[in-house]
Amino acid sequence: MMAGDFCIEKALLMEKVQSTLLKLAKIAHEQSEALGRGDQKTVMALDKELENSLGEKERFLGAFNQHVEDHGC
Repeated sequence: MMAGDFCIEKALLMEKVQSTLLKLAKIAHEQSEALGRGDQKTVMALDKELENSLGEKERFLGAFNQHVEDHGC
């Protein structure tokens, strides 16, 4: 692939990473609000969701980086 060429797979992986980052920010915000309310049950539930989403982000980012390395795009 030449520099400047559009790669659909790279774009899809980038979209997944960005979407997951936005999801992480939303969960972190919700968790902060729950903490401020003293809602420990929600804080803990959101903490599990945050951990799962962090793992998802790592997998997508790893796939993105591997794609870029393998294909040079």
